[in-house]
Amino acid sequence: MASKARDMNVSGVDPRVVTAKPTRTRRLLREFWDQRILYLMILPGILYFLIFRYYPMYGAVLAFKDYSVPDGILAAPESASTTSGRSSTAPTSPIS
Repeated sequence: MASKARDMNVSGVDPRVVTAKPTRTRRLLREFWDQRILYLMILPGILYFLIFRYYPMYGAVLAFKDYSVPDGILAAPESASTTSGRSSTAPTSPIS
């Protein structure tokens, strides 16, 4: 009995038995794991939009660039036709 009392803290609870409150990250990971089937069902829809809707927009950016192979797409400056001339003379609305 004396050894048992020696292992207890002031509140009378054995500190080796008390578990810590789960952290927010651990709770989120646990919820994710519990709902993994739902996320697997959502995955094809997300991949569809990434592949067929979002990825083609990268080509639309290329249409407005002065592309050169050594510079690459992202380092290429915008073409002059998109930054001057036509946009300032174009009417603001089709009705006017």
